[in-house]
Parts: sequence; C-alpha cells; structure tokens
Amino acid sequence: MQSYDCIIVRLGEIALKSEQVREKWMKIQIKNIEAALAGLQYKIEVNPNRIFIYTPEIERAMEALRHVFGITSLSPAWTCFASLDEMKVLASKIAREFLDQKKSFAIRSRKAGRHAFGVRTIADEVGAAVKNATGARVDLEDPDVEINVECRSRRAYIFIEKVKGPGGLPLGVCGRVCVDMRDAYSLHAAWLAAKRGCELVLVFDKLNDSVLKLLERWHYGSQLKYYDVKRPDLEQICMNEGAIAIISGKAFSRKESASVGNIPIFYPVLFFTKEEIKNLENIINS
Repeated sequence: MQSYDCIIVRLGEIALKSEQVREKWMKIQIKNIEAALAGLQYKIEVNPNRIFIYTPEIERAMEALRHVFGITSLSPAWTCFASLDEMKVLASKIAREFLDQKKSFAIRSRKAGRHAFGVRTIADEVGAAVKNATGARVDLEDPDVEINVECRSRRAYIFIEKVKGPGGLPLGVCGRVCVDMRDAYSLHAAWLAAKRGCELVLVFDKLNDSVLKLLERWHYGSQLKYYDVKRPDLEQICMNEGAIAIISGKAFSRKESASVGNIPIFYPVLFFTKEEIKNLENIINS
C-alpha cells in the first residue's frame, strides 16, 4: 500500500473561543503536540481547526497523538496537488487497495479556499474515477468504505481512517490542580481534570508507580508532579504549587466537603455510574 504522507489533526473546543483566546490556546496545543512527538522526525502546518503533521513515522506519531488532550480525531492521509485530475488519480490508486467489485463506497468531499470547482464536482468526478478503477458500486447511505477528500488551497488530502482522540481542552490552559490520590476513583478524576485543561499535581500517601506511569502518558506538554507523604496537607500543597483546586475521586456519595480552607474541592466522578466509570477506565488504559 502507498505510504501515508501526513496526519490530519482535528481540534475541538479551541474553534469556539474568541480570536485572542484561540491564539493563546493554539500555542499551548502545539507545544503539547511537539512534546508528544519528541524524538520523531516531523514538520507541522497549522490551519484553522486543522493541524497537518508530516512525518515518516506515522504509526508512532499516531499512537502518541491519541493521548494529547484537545485533539478530537486523527487521520493518516495521502496528499496531492489540489486539482481534480490529481485527486482522481490518487483516489483511484488508493481505492484499488480497499475496494473490489463486491464492495461499495462513498466519496465524502470538503473544500476550503478558492477553486474553479465545488465539493459536488469533487465527489462526482472522483467517485466516477474510483468506480471505473475498481468496479465497486456507489452507496451513499451505508458504504463498505468511505473515501474522504479534503481539498484545501494548495493541497488535497485523501483519507479513509478516522481515529478518535480524547477531545477536551489542551493541557495547561486552565491552571493547576492537586489530585487526592487516596480515593477509590482518583485515577479517573485526575484524567477528567486533565481533559478540561488542568495540569496535575498528584498527592499520594503511598506511591503507585503504575498509576503514575499511566497518567504520564496523558500529560504531554508539562511535567507531571507528585507528592508521596503520609497524612498530606492538601491545602498547603496547593499553596506551594499554585493550584486552584483539589480534585477528589470519591463517587457514589452525597455528603462531601466543598472546600479545604479557601481551596475548592471538585468531584468529577461523583455522579458517574459504575458502568460509566468502567468505560472511562478502558479509555484511560488504551
């Protein structure tokens, strides 16, 4: 199969923010992505709502980027010049690897920038080329294979796979929090806090190396700090670290403290069901 040229990185909530906030958060997002890709060869191009990463090490980059908060999805992609002829040739070449006369397909087209053709023309002409090349039938409702064509100003990107990312906010945009790791679901609570852009300070009364290593995989862009002390003073640790809140992993409980001194306590998994907690655990361990 023809080697991929790049990875399309799609972002979520950053796009909803004001221009000033978006610019600031994007810098943090890029920093976190670069931390995840440390040790790899790569080049980054940034567009609104999209980041394109060119690397010869697609698989390793994909695996790292799956653990970067703020990313909603990833697609390994092939590229060509943004012309109808080149899109038809490339799509047909790719389609031969995935389609035959027994399978169905659909072309999903998008466009940004000025071109002499529209998205309907892309879908029609690329679809016709793929059909001629493979003999596969078109099925827009429930195809066996979806071929996505994203035509931008100079380049066109063709991809089939879309890998889900963790979503949320870029790590570091919402300050620092201390996580009380003595609670039953502290791992889950810590992950949810990180997903909302919080850098973590973990507070153990007995260090758990496996939990620490697991959370380090999700903490790209900032050093994961931790304390290992008997009877920790959470308020004092928050003051030392400049943390804005305490995160607790308590669940299935109604009577909980709202603060320690002047530091608020949040309970991200308080109203989760056991099934929801199990599903979250599967994501964290992935």
